[in-house]
Amino acid sequence: KLQFLYFIAYLIIVSIMPSVTIRVLPCGEIVLKQETDASASPAPTQQAAAVKSTCGSSVPYVPKTSVDPSTPLVDLGIKMCVFDMAGTTVDEGGIVYATLKQIMVDAGLKVDDDEFNKWHGANKKEVIAHFVKTNNAGDQGDIDNLYKEFEEELEAVYFSPNSPVKPIPGIQKYFTELRRAGIKIGLDTGFPRKIASHIIEMLGFGEYIDGSCVAMEVGHGRPYPFMIYKLMNEHGISSISEVAKMGDTVRDIEEGLAAGTPYVYGCLSGADDEQKLREAGAFSVVKSVCDIPIVGKQKRSSSGTTAPVKRSK
Repeated sequence: KLQFLYFIAYLIIVSIMPSVTIRVLPCGEIVLKQETDASASPAPTQQAAAVKSTCGSSVPYVPKTSVDPSTPLVDLGIKMCVFDMAGTTVDEGGIVYATLKQIMVDAGLKVDDDEFNKWHGANKKEVIAHFVKTNNAGDQGDIDNLYKEFEEELEAVYFSPNSPVKPIPGIQKYFTELRRAGIKIGLDTGFPRKIASHIIEMLGFGEYIDGSCVAMEVGHGRPYPFMIYKLMNEHGISSISEVAKMGDTVRDIEEGLAAGTPYVYGCLSGADDEQKLREAGAFSVVKSVCDIPIVGKQKRSSSGTTAPVKRSK
């Protein structure tokens, strides 16, 4: 229940001091940080060294667990799974990153590949802001204009008659199995709300998921944990230990660990490779999120499918 109280505290603080972010460390310590610029959100490796806790641990924190990574979600006590979209549940061929980078290069920005890759999974406007500032190439107006151009270009490709966007193979069936096991499903993403909602509608995900959250709805995207906390609050999940996070980027892993869950799964269907995901602290790395076991064999029906389980209200 502490996570819920932390979330409420965060809402109160940011309503009074919008430029302040709150960071809840694993030892229970709360760290307040003054943000001076939206583009100042550091890359993951910088973020890891940005804060040192008085309880002796650096952030992002990696929860320690001796649990076998092949343990089914039901046996872990999971009540909600929070999935990334592009590269995790949505196959779009990497278009979002190619489009984002091309928009910035066309604007005359120098975009180093290694530096750009560190921003996989982040709020896309924060990515643009970072490269505009590091190139000394403009102000907030330029950031807004580039972001608008990015949105328009991405929408044109994503939602064209020949759209390449499709569900990751087997994901609808996997969502159905999760629901039968009584596990809620949330999506979180660095997409703007308009694009996220359009994808959910286009792919028919609305009938499978319980909710979704985009970075701009909580002020800060990954690696901050606030999208996870928002989904927990909206769907009555009281403990972060009952949440599993799934994603294809280092930032997905960092988001889950920052939230406090040890059950953070990396998947190889998107941006980052196995080494990066494991080094970031993934509990398990799988080829596809559909490979994550939901229930044990003893809880399957004689037909081999998951036996329906009544979901709690």
